[in-house]
Amino acid sequence: MNYENGLDILTQSFVKLKNENAIPDLKLKIGGGYTRENKSFVQSIRSILNPYMDDIIWSDHYTLNEHTSFYKDISLICAPLRFNEAVGLYLCEAFAAGRPAVAPDSGSFSEIVGDAGLLYSPNDSDHLAEAIRKMLIDDVLYEKYKENALYLSQERYNDSITSGHLSKIYSSLV
Repeated sequence: MNYENGLDILTQSFVKLKNENAIPDLKLKIGGGYTRENKSFVQSIRSILNPYMDDIIWSDHYTLNEHTSFYKDISLICAPLRFNEAVGLYLCEAFAAGRPAVAPDSGSFSEIVGDAGLLYSPNDSDHLAEAIRKMLIDDVLYEKYKENALYLSQERYNDSITSGHLSKIYSSLV
């Protein structure tokens, strides 16, 4: 939970969506840890979200034991990172739970997300809120993204396929 990972962008988007009331029963689940250097940042986020605490689930002592259940408890994953992500393994893990992604159109996200979610640009709270709204108010679109997320997790991001690709690469180098 820090500035670089865009928690403030996500928070501002959530507040906008709650104030619009366009998505009934909208909740926000925040997972991850933070360092001492980020403590005041997280406190400021908590302060912004204070009026909505009944709709917030904090997992700030996130452990590997909670990992699978975290993805099953969410409808979609948002990753408004302020840097160019190279890997995005958490998106692949969300896809395995059938959860689509909403992410900025930067770094490796366009390659990873494909048809399993929405990309937005620029990376700000207005565009993130718009993408979340678009996905969650259209049940047909949401189901399509969910199906595509599961498909990608089975056909592109599963352990067998990934290890096969790595074996080919390593064999070509040896």
